[in-house]
Amino acid sequence: MTSLPAPDAYLDHTITGADFTQQRPFETEVYGCTFVDCEFLGADLRNVALIDTTFRGCNLAMVKLRGTRLQGVRFIDCKLMGVSFHELSDFGLSLSFEGCNLNYASLRSLNLRNTRFERCTLQESDLYEADLRKAVFDQCDVTGATWDRANLEGADLCLAHNLAFDPVKCRTRGAKLRLEQLPGLLSRFGFKIEG
Repeated sequence: MTSLPAPDAYLDHTITGADFTQQRPFETEVYGCTFVDCEFLGADLRNVALIDTTFRGCNLAMVKLRGTRLQGVRFIDCKLMGVSFHELSDFGLSLSFEGCNLNYASLRSLNLRNTRFERCTLQESDLYEADLRKAVFDQCDVTGATWDRANLEGADLCLAHNLAFDPVKCRTRGAKLRLEQLPGLLSRFGFKIEG
């Protein structure tokens, strides 16, 4: 584990193997940092600004984010199960997810325009009223995700697996889909699709 800076001095640091479980590791702003294989289980990150920061191989399950600002934040191979992203500040919000577990996460009502989800699991995640215009779901498992009232205009859902939502309850103009995904979208109408 690397030595840790003071809670108010996280600027351009790389932190490896730190355990912040159930702690409040930062006081105000984290800028240009990389966290590798760190444990943030249930950590309190409320009202902190994380800017141009990368989390790689970290466990951030159940982390507290109320009022937190995430700008230019990358999550790579992270566990984000049950995280309430909907409590984030929407100021400057920009995120990307690669190889992450977002099962049971709440992304409800967030502006996630142009957000990239690559090789992620979003099983039972809450995307209710999320603005997902031009978002990309590349090799993502979205089994049981809630999409009601989401804006999916121009979103690329071609490589989303187990996709099922009610297209009447979402804005879908220009969304990209594959033919084999249609049964999941037509199930609400009682169609039995064969062959």
